[in-house]
Amino acid sequence: MSKKLLMLIIGSILILGGVGVFIYYKTAATTTGANTATSTFKSFLPFGLGNSSGTTAGDTTNTNTVGGDTTSGVGTDGAAPRDVLTQVTTYGVTGANSFMVMKATQPGDTNTATQNASAIKFIEKSNGHIHQIFIDDGQSSEIDNSAIPNTYEALFSSAGDSVVYRYLDDTGKNIQSFLSIVGMPSGQYLPENVISISSSPANSSFFYITKDEKNNAVGNLFTPAGSKNVKVFKSPFSEWNTDFTGAENVYLTTKPSYNTEGSVYSLNTRTGIFTKVLSGIKGLTTKVNQDNSRMIYSSNEGNGPKLYVYNIQSHEIKDTGLYSFADKCVFAFNKIDAYCAIPNTNPKIQNPDLWYQGLESYSDSIFKVNTNTGTISQVIDTSIKGEIDATNLFLDKTENNLFFTNKKDSTLWNLNLK
Repeated sequence: MSKKLLMLIIGSILILGGVGVFIYYKTAATTTGANTATSTFKSFLPFGLGNSSGTTAGDTTNTNTVGGDTTSGVGTDGAAPRDVLTQVTTYGVTGANSFMVMKATQPGDTNTATQNASAIKFIEKSNGHIHQIFIDDGQSSEIDNSAIPNTYEALFSSAGDSVVYRYLDDTGKNIQSFLSIVGMPSGQYLPENVISISSSPANSSFFYITKDEKNNAVGNLFTPAGSKNVKVFKSPFSEWNTDFTGAENVYLTTKPSYNTEGSVYSLNTRTGIFTKVLSGIKGLTTKVNQDNSRMIYSSNEGNGPKLYVYNIQSHEIKDTGLYSFADKCVFAFNKIDAYCAIPNTNPKIQNPDLWYQGLESYSDSIFKVNTNTGTISQVIDTSIKGEIDATNLFLDKTENNLFFTNKKDSTLWNLNLK
């Protein structure tokens, strides 16, 4: 074989090898990009690596620090800074809550054992898709891709296996409420123009209020299993906000206005007993704990809405000295501590009206309130991340993370309490 021919063969081999290497890395890059795209919020997870259902176990894609922006703080032990306040989604959500969910001990292996693990579920505002994230490792997945666009409110059942979507019909005048079974192509409509709805934290029931032909408010206890619907309440006053606090008890608060005296009542959905709790309070908003022993409420006394703690059993009232709305609070699982988002500037006297109407918003700090001792401590000033007006607060089942929605853009956020 001539030297010239030999060099030609070697050159051809090198060229083909180079093409092969190029194709391999191009394909790998494309595949990596596809895996990343399967979870649009993957790089914003505050819990760890954030493997999604589109990423196999052991995948090292995006193994750098996750959680988006970082609120840095060095602990007393000199440890490295960690994420404290993180943005979970870059898009708006209309409903979110925490649940205990069965999880494979080896992700991606359907033959391994399962264990109960803390997770959150939330719903995309634009399309109604439901996402799930496990707290311990950030493993995420889309668990329902039903297309229900432009919902303004969504409410999970206590187990997270069903959800009520709330949206306006094509005329823009009537409120539709559709109950869907998560992961299943089935569901049903509730009556049109449901005024208020809440879900029981103890079972799968929902309590909702409609109006009858005489404009009376009618309260209904609805259980998806068997589509059981029982009328348990009727009132000539039709404007109520509802809060389902246990297996049977619902608290009904008159819809608030800064210059109108409001009242809050308890309703036992089993017996129908309707009892006044508080009345004569302007701008009244309320949040009741899980065993119906304490309530945080706001009262507008001429200088804006101020938060108080009311002991439902002893009738004792404590002034927290904080100005906010009870809608910006959540009780811890010990039923004593509460976390509240407190505006850094006191809300104007015309509240909560302006806030509900979207005419005024705030930048908040998160405070922890002990409703027994009255001790109050600031957890974080969220303004370090920009303008955050926190609402729809809830804790994950480990109680190490506090989640809330930024009312300004409906994005979901996480505050690491641990």
